[in-house]
Amino acid sequence: MKITNRLSRTLVALLLASTALAACAASTGLQTPSATEADAAGTFRLYLYGCRYPHDIENFALLVDEQAPEQIELFVPATSFKVREHLSGPDALREAKSFFRCSSYDRGITVMRKVTGADGRTIAFELKPLYSPTDFGRDEVLRSTYFQSGGKVTVYLKLDPQVERIKNQNYPDASGK
Repeated sequence: MKITNRLSRTLVALLLASTALAACAASTGLQTPSATEADAAGTFRLYLYGCRYPHDIENFALLVDEQAPEQIELFVPATSFKVREHLSGPDALREAKSFFRCSSYDRGITVMRKVTGADGRTIAFELKPLYSPTDFGRDEVLRSTYFQSGGKVTVYLKLDPQVERIKNQNYPDASGK
């Protein structure tokens, strides 16, 4: 009886692992080359992530071309971001930069990249605030990764592990508590 249970658990674990691998294999990682503000021409849907408390450094903006057929999903809690629709490129950039001022670590400096599909077409632009490297060991603290599966683009956001260690050691109140 113990062998049957163990075998059943092993088969279930293998089935789950193979399903997860198949899901990953079906998606394509997207590139994020650098961009300039002038590149953001058109009308955009603006996703604003973060600014949950004054010392929050996990802040991010995504300008999604409203003409892009892809559906965008941020892999974060739904309550941690807001969306604005029908904004021109300059208006979306201005609103994103204003949003970043919520953090006490904001220096008014950002990095901008375009998110390109497998065909080279620009799907969106990401904008991230840059912080003082003396505070967190690097200026860009948030990692963003994009995967496309069919008509859906999933955005994964994660604090850089080195930054997370520094934040937890040096800024125990930085968790917002």
